[in-house]
Amino acid sequence: MQLPRAFTFTALIMAAAVDPALAAPLVLAAGPSPAEACANEIATTDSDSPRLKRLCDEAITQAGLTDRDRAAALANAGTARLRLGELDAAVERFEEARELAPELEDISISQSAALIRLGRYEEAIDVLHQPGKISPDRRAYALYNRAMASLALDAPGPAHADLEEALRLKPDYAAATALLDEIDRAFGKAPRA
Repeated sequence: MQLPRAFTFTALIMAAAVDPALAAPLVLAAGPSPAEACANEIATTDSDSPRLKRLCDEAITQAGLTDRDRAAALANAGTARLRLGELDAAVERFEEARELAPELEDISISQSAALIRLGRYEEAIDVLHQPGKISPDRRAYALYNRAMASLALDAPGPAHADLEEALRLKPDYAAATALLDEIDRAFGKAPRA
């Protein structure tokens, strides 16, 4: 049986409004490791799901990780808990990570955020005592957190200095600008232009 010339294969498919049949999916690779999947999701989303927490917990126990990689997995698991509001558990994960790889000073930024939310301001300042060891591209965030903790302890002078430095490092940091403007207003100064 032959279709009329005016009737093309595309016209037949369009007229029938059907989709071609699909084969069962083929599994060519199992995907990234739990540590990679956790890190990718932490980096690319603001997800606060229990599924992400489980994934990051699985990453901690993944075989073959170096101490540095396991510390990164612990920090990511801490971030997953922080997002879920499990602040004490988040602090524990960050502390474990920092013990395993003390050279990863950037972890102190997230650890300080959890401590600030817990109202443990002195501890937040303590973990940020050496912002110069934090990656240059992340240092402004550490200074901002330290300023928040200082303000909570009624120390506007150190907070002001940290915010000024944060803005020197990252001039477009809107949250730091807003907080600095609030301090200035409280002391009767005009906000930044």
